[in-house]
Amino acid sequence: MSKATDGRVLRSESHDGYALSVDDLEVQPDTINPRLRAKWENALSDLSRLRLLEPCGSDIFVITNAGFQHVESARRAAAFDRGINRVLNSVGLRKTS
Repeated sequence: MSKATDGRVLRSESHDGYALSVDDLEVQPDTINPRLRAKWENALSDLSRLRLLEPCGSDIFVITNAGFQHVESARRAAAFDRGINRVLNSVGLRKTS
């Protein structure tokens, strides 16, 4: 979801199954598996409860400002971690955690 340019997550259900998409990317292609549907519904609920997503109608969610900030923080942390690993590897050490 972090690469969404318009900040929308779309949920759809039809006779073909349950699907989620962000922009034009299907993150969960049509499935009739009830466990997968429950997993994604739980994720949407958790993200909404944390105010990282906001429901906008019954099948559309928008990423909130807090959601975008969370994604940017995670990206910066991941970039820092990659940098640390490169430095440690260059001197023959490996990060243990």
